[in-house]
Amino acid sequence: PQCRFKRLDLVALQDFVALLILVLYEARVRQKILSFDKKITQDDLTMLANKLNSVYAGMTNSEILAKKIELLPEERQVIACLENIMATEDKLEHGKPFLEGLYLMLSQPEFAKNPRMVSLLELLEEGDWLGNIPRPDLDKRELKIIIGKENPDEALQDLSLIIAEYGIPDKARGIVGVVGPKRMDYARAISSVNCLSSLLTESVAEYI
Repeated sequence: PQCRFKRLDLVALQDFVALLILVLYEARVRQKILSFDKKITQDDLTMLANKLNSVYAGMTNSEILAKKIELLPEERQVIACLENIMATEDKLEHGKPFLEGLYLMLSQPEFAKNPRMVSLLELLEEGDWLGNIPRPDLDKRELKIIIGKENPDEALQDLSLIIAEYGIPDKARGIVGVVGPKRMDYARAISSVNCLSSLLTESVAEYI
């Protein structure tokens, strides 16, 4: 069966960059980084998300494609991203780790010629590196910030991690977070992680 759109949220990361958080039915959440051609505020993003949620809730990708409404350029860009994610989701097996925005991180100047980059890429591709990271406490709704040399893996010591668990204790749970340069905008990263953790927890709770 085709996946169905439940809702989306847009979180401002930079003046021209936002995180799209797409919630699908069956407790699936996907995210994508979007770059816009003009500066866009969090209020603009919230209004955009609310409009699209009211129009497309419950639809499959084919139904969204068939729905013809007048859209602004930024709305068309979000819908194109949404359609691409859902089309890919309809084709893929589930249960694999989801990693987004790696190119954006590696394009930062401090990583351009860093000799640790090969080690970092190998570590991320292994998929089990989070096992070495101190876990936040889901029962306390903890969010954990790990900076530089606080990371147990040497390949991560030029980076910061902001992580939180989501789900239902003793039933279904997972971990979500942001990996980025130590100079990252912590306020925005924390907001993104908290938002995604809450959305994932809500989605999981519906199916427990």
